[in-house]
This record gives sequence, structure tokens and C-alpha cells, in this order.
Amino acid sequence: MQEFISSLGRGMGLVFSSFAFVRLHKMGFVYWWLLLLAVLFFSGSFFTSGWVHGVAAEAVEELLTGCDWPSWVESILSVAAGVLARLAVVVVLGIVGGYALLILLSPVLSVVAERTIKVSTGIERPFSWRDLGGGIARGIGISLHNMAMQLALFVVLTVVGFLPVVGFVAPLITVAVNAFYFGFSMADYSLEALQLTVRNSLNLAGRNRGLMVGLGLPFTLALLFPVVGPYIALLLAPATAVAAARGLTDNASAIALKPKS
Repeated sequence: MQEFISSLGRGMGLVFSSFAFVRLHKMGFVYWWLLLLAVLFFSGSFFTSGWVHGVAAEAVEELLTGCDWPSWVESILSVAAGVLARLAVVVVLGIVGGYALLILLSPVLSVVAERTIKVSTGIERPFSWRDLGGGIARGIGISLHNMAMQLALFVVLTVVGFLPVVGFVAPLITVAVNAFYFGFSMADYSLEALQLTVRNSLNLAGRNRGLMVGLGLPFTLALLFPVVGPYIALLLAPATAVAAARGLTDNASAIALKPKS
């Protein structure tokens, strides 16, 4: 447990120190991509929630047609239905939004991971569009796999949350599980760049659970904030990918690396 907590703290520390790393090694171009995604995400969530709000309000009005209720009661129910519908959209975006962001960020995070590995170890792969495309495709595949696992465990932990005694720890376990899978998704860009297979990457992540949780925890906690959460997570994503590459390449016992040139 002590080793897990130590690795968790190290992972979180690497995330926050990686902002300076990004700036120092001229990888700030990623933030232009983040700005574009922020605009697209805001537009999509705004119009989606507005559409759902309208549909819910109209549905309530139709259900109340013919009821002998005061108009002010109907108005309150209509507004309440719209608000609840908007909240439902926010919850859904909170569950799958993190992985949607990772999928959209895959091209940038793949490049950032390779650059970080080059700086940290001297290992450099000749650039090819095929390798870049393969890295992006693998990143998307890992994100979808992790999202499915995370949602399945979320359902199980939600049920556990209703049990006496053990139920109170379910929320903490849920956060830890989410952080692990987000951290692993970020780390896999580096593991792919180091040419590890998916199976070997899964094994490595399992042996370094504390580090994975520490890497993914800031991203996970950011998504818990209403409205602004996805934008904070966007800001954290490049630093988390850089932190994952630094954390893995610094740990000689975790992964076999060629010596620095």
C-alpha cells in the first residue's frame, strides 16, 4: 500500500510539473488544437442540451394537455423537465466525455508522447504517416476498450454503493478505477511509441497501478466539475500524456529502454 500511495503521488506530481516541460521543449502548439476542440465541444454541448431541453419541455406540455391544472403549475413542470433534461446531458457527457476528448486528442497526444520519449531517452523513430496513423488508431482502440471496462465497473460499483457497510467506499473506488483507466489511456501513447504490444502494455499498467492512478487522477477530478470540467480536462490532457512518458521512461524496472544517446 505504501508503494501504491508513493507511486500515486509521483504520478500526480509529474502531471503538474509537465506544464513546464511542455513549454521548455516547445510543444505549446498542442494548445491551438485544444482551443479548437474547446470551441467544438462548447458548441456541441450547447446545442445538444438546448435541443433536449426543448424536446423535454414539449413532451411535458403534451402530457399535461387536457389536465385541469393552473397554467403556472404547467409552466413550472415544463421548466423543471427542461432543467432535468439538461442535467441528464451533463451527466452523460461526464461519463463518456473524457474518452471523447481522448479520441479527439489522439493525433496530438501521439506526437507529444513521441517527442517526450525522444527528449527523455534519446530514442527516436523515423517519422512515417503509417506509424502515426497506427498510433492514433491504437489510441482510439484503447480508449474505447477502457471506456467499456470503466462503464461496466461503474455499474457494478453503483450496485455495491447500496450495500451496507461497504457501500461508503464505493465512490472512492469508482474514482480510483476511473483514474486508472484514464491514466492507462494516456500512458499507452508512450507504450505504443516504444513498440510494446497491447497485451504487454496492459501487463505493465497492471504492475504500475499506483502510477496509472496518479497520472489519471487530476484528469478524473477535473471532469467532476460541472460545466467547466471538460475544459479543465482538455488543459490537463497534454501534460498528462507528457507525464506518462516521463514516468515510464524514468522507471527502468518498469520497461526495458535503450540507453540515451
